[in-house]
Amino acid sequence: MNKVFKLLLLLALVLFATSAVAVKEQTDGTKEMQQAMVKQEPEEFKAVDIDTFIVAEKGKVPKGKKLIKMAEPISFVASIKRLPEQRDMNYVYTALEVAGVHPMPKVEHRMFIETSAGRIFPVYVESNAAAKFSENLHEDEHVELLGYHLYNYAKGPAIMVVDYQRPKLH
Repeated sequence: MNKVFKLLLLLALVLFATSAVAVKEQTDGTKEMQQAMVKQEPEEFKAVDIDTFIVAEKGKVPKGKKLIKMAEPISFVASIKRLPEQRDMNYVYTALEVAGVHPMPKVEHRMFIETSAGRIFPVYVESNAAAKFSENLHEDEHVELLGYHLYNYAKGPAIMVVDYQRPKLH
């Protein structure tokens, strides 16, 4: 076998082994991960205008490709368009693993937000946050969301939301 094939085979085996560990850790470490992520003071989450952010990040990736970020903390104001719904989530775990997030959070929900420009946008929701949102928020409610920019793809940034707070009045 040539060296390139051997290297690719070794890389595939390493990725397979790490994904098996990640699946176990996603159920073991969810609460700790969510606590560690949310313990950051809100000012550590970079405030972004979500409409500007979506447009800027959307242009960075060609169609059919993804660009993984390093779980950059961001906050933004939006309205809840649809409360969290359970969905099959696969790629989010790859992005979290590549970003070095440990312990792995449990992410089984997606919800839709509406930006101030009227753009409807999906976001991942960490499981503990999903329960909190479902109990305390209502559709069309205006909130500041705290989350992590995980990756970009052709439709824009993929964001995992971990908490919310009432918007500050200026």
